[in-house]
Amino acid sequence: MSTCDFTAAPGSGGIAARFGQPVTLTPAGPLSSFGLAEGQVFLRCGGTTPHELKIALWTKQMILTNLPANDPCGGGSYELVVRTGGPVAEECSTVITIEAVPTAPPEVTNLRKRLEEALHEIDIDPNRSTILPGETLAAQLVDLPDLAPTFMLRAREGVDNSPSFSLTGRGYELSVRWSVHDDTEARRLLDEGSEFTPLKGLRNPEPQFYFSPPIGPMHKPAKSQTIYLCAEVTLTARLPDLTPVTVGPYVVPEVPIKLVGVQLPSVAAFFRDPYLKENDFLLLFPSGTPIVAGDDADTAVNNLLGGVESLLIDLRNRLGTLIWFTNYLAGLQTLTARLSEVRNAFVRIGEVPKLSSVFFHHGTWYNPWNDDAHFEDRFHSVIFMGIPGQMLECFNNTEFRGDQGQLNLLIPPLSTPLDESSFFVEINDLEKTKPDNFTVLRVHDSTSLYGGPDDFGDTLSSLRLSSFNLGGPFSTVEPSDM
Repeated sequence: MSTCDFTAAPGSGGIAARFGQPVTLTPAGPLSSFGLAEGQVFLRCGGTTPHELKIALWTKQMILTNLPANDPCGGGSYELVVRTGGPVAEECSTVITIEAVPTAPPEVTNLRKRLEEALHEIDIDPNRSTILPGETLAAQLVDLPDLAPTFMLRAREGVDNSPSFSLTGRGYELSVRWSVHDDTEARRLLDEGSEFTPLKGLRNPEPQFYFSPPIGPMHKPAKSQTIYLCAEVTLTARLPDLTPVTVGPYVVPEVPIKLVGVQLPSVAAFFRDPYLKENDFLLLFPSGTPIVAGDDADTAVNNLLGGVESLLIDLRNRLGTLIWFTNYLAGLQTLTARLSEVRNAFVRIGEVPKLSSVFFHHGTWYNPWNDDAHFEDRFHSVIFMGIPGQMLECFNNTEFRGDQGQLNLLIPPLSTPLDESSFFVEINDLEKTKPDNFTVLRVHDSTSLYGGPDDFGDTLSSLRLSSFNLGGPFSTVEPSDM
């Protein structure tokens, strides 16, 4: 078996294809592949010269093309031929069945031919190829059929009373349905309402879209995601003295669009009193966060978090229903409000192997009872917020040893892009509140040195922020983020 052997749907397995209609090619076995580099697809009839077909989509596991508008062979047997791209081209073929074109009056046959040829010229023209967070994507169909001097937008009633639109001109009607797909081999269909919003519907020839931007950690370059804008078009002619003729749907070649992501900081804030009180508290950021550690970093922290807060509020106003970060923004606003009230923010980056090394008060030589005061065994409440895949590790022993009990708070992957139960947790009393009461963050419980469950009250001695790849369709932390 060749590495590019394939089947066609329709066309293989007893289901006939039709001229002018789309055909999907998929590998015939688990070891078959079309390769990443785009090649060519041909229709071959007996001993005639192969007819090259226009490719709408090419991936390793799928090719989407359209059969020619008319039978180039006048009947007989048909083969589809795939010639792979890349430095070492390979050619594979499969026999397909194509439904015979019914006999029609010459004027109808000629009209159908003109309509099908016109469809194959249509392309998608987006207003931009890169979408920044909060920007709108607009698109239009170009190279429209020149069957009529002008096409104009006309609204009509669609399926299930939903609004639908078509382009009309002197007896011709062009209908379209848009879709948006991800960049996986299977081209997963994006979910309308959570991953994107079509502001004018999916049947408007001049659509507009808002997209939920990908998210990534602030200590890494901004994440981006490639999506694909697709369209299926159908053309109908209603001319005097002729039965209406409809051709399509024809799959217009997809257009790649790059979505630029949002960078969100992860931070854990530890307070010496329950309910986030006391003037001195510790902030722990992941390694690589653009902020300098220190014992008096209030201004830098306020600038960093305040800038992110302003960005998210602006996005919320723009994106409407696509607010996957509602819970994160709530936590951020809680933290920034608390920052405006405190005296000192003690900032550390990545980890603190010994909390006894972080002093919030120093004694004096002339007052022996005024001892140095450090943060070990003094925390009673905490805020933890960040992107999925970030984990806060709290140890009751120094140097990240778990022999005296350990509490891990893990921000889980999003089950959907609108999963608002992620990103943020607030524990107001570590001593009285059991961590497993929280469903926002997954909790990994350890046992204490004496074999019983540890309540993780005020005995924390070392802290660490880490990240790892969680997997899943909406995971936001990749192996490179570790």
